[in-house]
Amino acid sequence: YNQERIIRMAFKNLGVRFFSKHIPRITKTIIYFLNEDRNGNSIPGPQIKRVIRMIYEIGLGDDIDLKRGESGEFFYHPYGKPIKDFYSPDYLKYYIEHFETVMIEDLKNIYTAKSQEWLQQTAPEYCRIALSYVNQELKRADEYYNLSYNKVRDVLIDIIITQKYEILCTNTSSGIWYQLSKRSISDLKCFYSLFKVSVIDKQIFYPSLKKISSILGDYITEQVKLILTKTREASSQEVVDITQEILELSAYIETVIKDAFENDRDIGKESDHFLQQSLNVERKCPIIFADYAHYLLTKDLAQNTSEQDFDQKIDTFFKLINKIYDKDIFL
Repeated sequence: YNQERIIRMAFKNLGVRFFSKHIPRITKTIIYFLNEDRNGNSIPGPQIKRVIRMIYEIGLGDDIDLKRGESGEFFYHPYGKPIKDFYSPDYLKYYIEHFETVMIEDLKNIYTAKSQEWLQQTAPEYCRIALSYVNQELKRADEYYNLSYNKVRDVLIDIIITQKYEILCTNTSSGIWYQLSKRSISDLKCFYSLFKVSVIDKQIFYPSLKKISSILGDYITEQVKLILTKTREASSQEVVDITQEILELSAYIETVIKDAFENDRDIGKESDHFLQQSLNVERKCPIIFADYAHYLLTKDLAQNTSEQDFDQKIDTFFKLINKIYDKDIFL
C-alpha cells in the first residue's frame, strides 16, 4: 500500500511540476474557450472540465490522492488523518488564485459592458435579455466550474441586478409604474423573474423586490386618492361607481400579485397594507361602503343577479370592508 502510494505520488508530482509551469497559459486558453462557448461556438467541453479539475487537484497536495472505486469512478481519498472537507479554503487556495480569480475578472468585464448595452432597451426587455444570460452563465458554471458557482451567481446579481434595479424600476417610459398604468402583466413579470434570481434566503426581503413593492404601494395610494376625490360631492350613483372602482383596483392588484409577482408573500403583504392605509385616510369611506351595501342588497339583487354572482360580489365587498379599521360601518 505504501509502495503504491509512493509510486502514484511520484507520477502525480511529476505531472504537477510540468502542469504548474504552464498554468497562466492554460488558464488563458480556458477563458478563451469559455468565451467561444458564450458566442455559440463548439468547444472541447470534457477536456476543459478535466483541466479545471486538475487545477483544483494541485491544491489538494500530498494529503489527498485520486483513487478509482469499484465501479470505475474516481474519488478523493485522504491519507493520514481523516479529512472531512475536500473544499476547505486551504485546498481551494491554488484553484482560486490560478483560475477562479482570472475567470471572475473576465466575467465582470463582460457583463459590465453587456448590461450597459442592454439599458438602451426598454426596462422589461433588459430583464428578458438579462435573465436569459444569467441562466446560461449559471448553467455554464454548474457544468465546468461548479466550485465557483456561488461566486459567479453573486457577481451576476451584483452587476446585472443590484447595480441596475433602481434605474430599471424608476424608468418613466417603461418602468414599474408605467407597466402598472398600462396594465401589462407580462412586462411586470419580467422584472420579478429577473429580480428573484437574487433571492437566496426566503426570509429576507431583498432590495430589488422591495423597490417593486414600494412603487406598487405608491401606485395604489395614488389611484385610491384619485378615486376618493369624488367623494366630496358624490351622488348615490357616484357612490356606487366609486366603490366599484375601488373593488376593480383591488382585483387588479390581486391579479398583479398572483400572475406577475408569483404570489410573493412580502409584496402581497405590503400592497395590502398600502391599500388599507389609503382607504382609512378618507373619513367618508365607511359611509360610502354602507351605501354600496344597501345598493347590493336592494337594487343589485332585484336585477335578477344569479346567486353565484351575488355571493361572489358580497364576498369581494366584505374583503374590502375588512380593510377599514377603528371605524363603524352601519349596514
